[in-house]
Amino acid sequence: MPTNRTRGAHKRPTPNRSRQVGALAVTGVVSAGAVISGAGVAAAAATPVSQSRGWFLSGSALGVDLDDIVKLDDARAVNTGSPATVTQLNPLGVTLLNSLNVPLGPVNLLKGNGLLTLGAVNQAAIARSNGSAIGASGAVADSGAIAVGGKDGVPASNATLDLGGVLGSTLGTGLVGGLLDADLTVGAISANATQAKGENGNQVGDYRIADLVLDLRSPLLAGVLGTLGPQLTALQPTDNALEDQLLLEDLATAVGIPGVITVDVTNVPNLTTLLAAVDTTLGSGAVSINLTTGTIHVDIEALLQSLGLDLNNLPPNTELVNLILDALNTRVLNLVTDELDKLVTSITNAVNNLGVVVNVLGVPVSTPALTTLLGTFKTGLLGSLLAPVTSSQNNLVGPGSDLLDPVFAALEDLLSIRVNVQNKSGGTFTERAIQIRVLPGGNTLATVNLASASVGPGQGTVAGEDTTDSGTPLPETGAAESAPLAAAGLALMLAGAAATAGANRMGNSPAGAHAGA
Repeated sequence: MPTNRTRGAHKRPTPNRSRQVGALAVTGVVSAGAVISGAGVAAAAATPVSQSRGWFLSGSALGVDLDDIVKLDDARAVNTGSPATVTQLNPLGVTLLNSLNVPLGPVNLLKGNGLLTLGAVNQAAIARSNGSAIGASGAVADSGAIAVGGKDGVPASNATLDLGGVLGSTLGTGLVGGLLDADLTVGAISANATQAKGENGNQVGDYRIADLVLDLRSPLLAGVLGTLGPQLTALQPTDNALEDQLLLEDLATAVGIPGVITVDVTNVPNLTTLLAAVDTTLGSGAVSINLTTGTIHVDIEALLQSLGLDLNNLPPNTELVNLILDALNTRVLNLVTDELDKLVTSITNAVNNLGVVVNVLGVPVSTPALTTLLGTFKTGLLGSLLAPVTSSQNNLVGPGSDLLDPVFAALEDLLSIRVNVQNKSGGTFTERAIQIRVLPGGNTLATVNLASASVGPGQGTVAGEDTTDSGTPLPETGAAESAPLAAAGLALMLAGAAATAGANRMGNSPAGAHAGA
């Protein structure tokens, strides 16, 4: 059967992969990849049998739609009944993607040393005369199937967002609440939307995020050991000082032997050495921290797995930030307090190993009363040396004084990360792998959608409920807050029934399952 197949210009030698991106909107230039030739487009004004779209980057900056700032060509296929298959492929290259001019205050979201860095991506759209369709973007094959980024010609489709830079460029300051920097890294991201053949063909979506990492940096965390150093240095005992202090005690009574009393002290604790022995890089797997730099590294996929959740099998419109912070708070505090506990043990052992010899007329003596006196002396010395460490421990977990509370409170206000973002409107079903919003309140600073795909409307849905849709998408507050089905699914997952929830996930199917629709 005849096939209409169009891809963007600037083909690379590798089959099925070309790099292309639209020029800036202000220039009025549209790249060749936006043009679909043949009967499938000639009658585009008529009611299509099927249609689909794949586009990787969308969103807004300072309230302005990105489409109004730059013109990124998507992959869009429309089939009005002939030919059998209309296909458009529109890969986007690294160089062109990262040269787009998206002003965000005094800096640029993409161009130059942008705040958002993107890898090469693929965009695919297929519409068939039998009513089936598939749209896809990101690390996807030309068939629209979700694939492994960076292998077999599939682009890496990764992204890094400098969240601290986004805020600093617009608000004039760094992040607030004791948070100096924050970066979100997304690896091999993809999404597809499919429509089954026939009238009222079922519309479903799928997404895949290979890696999702959040890196934070806070002076509050770096200050845990940073303040301990000077405090312990100031308390460092010396042989002579301890001997003089002991001579002030009532040694004559404790010894019970007349004569000249002298004291020798050995094995004096070296607090600087003990502090230097503290591990500054703590944790592994889901969460790791550095007490010197104040950095927190979060492998979000691993963190969710520890909670019984699957990053790639979450209910529609799941908000991740609260889930991340709830788990992160406990884990970071446990890592820090465990290390401070080790420091307490080291100092305690060092004081217990302190050697004290009392001599009368040059002869070492020992009596029960003297043993008691020396024990009391060591206890007092230990208390004074541990005071700054104990204070740090109390600052970590004391009532109303959790060390990183300001950091996590700031993140809740500053950041929203949603995955498996779905909506239906006017017969169109849209799937997005991830949506990142900075200052997600009433005056959202920036919204970045990565890996979007849609199918419909078309004759495949004219008899279905979607054609009478009010046009309102799924709730924008996230599944955990407003979407009953998603909330129920997430609750089941948190209870350890991830498999059950995943099997009933709204509109989702295993990766690549719909490629042949």
